[in-house]
Amino acid sequence: MVELPEVLALLVDVIADDKYGIVATAELAGRIEWEVKALGEALRRAGVPSAGKRRLEGHPNAVAVVDLDAIRAAISG
Repeated sequence: MVELPEVLALLVDVIADDKYGIVATAELAGRIEWEVKALGEALRRAGVPSAGKRRLEGHPNAVAVVDLDAIRAAISG
């Protein structure tokens, strides 16, 4: 069995099964107590593509986002 990269192992427990689509990278970083930049870099190394920046409800400006489905795909292998 292949061991997950640390970032993916941490995210397994904080991503709700009923949540899909994009989420602010900062939100996920806060859930696992990581810096936003470090999380983004770790996700790229783990094979999760960048979803860029988008405007999200509750944020006045575009923010870095990540696709929860892409994280699940990386976790599943």
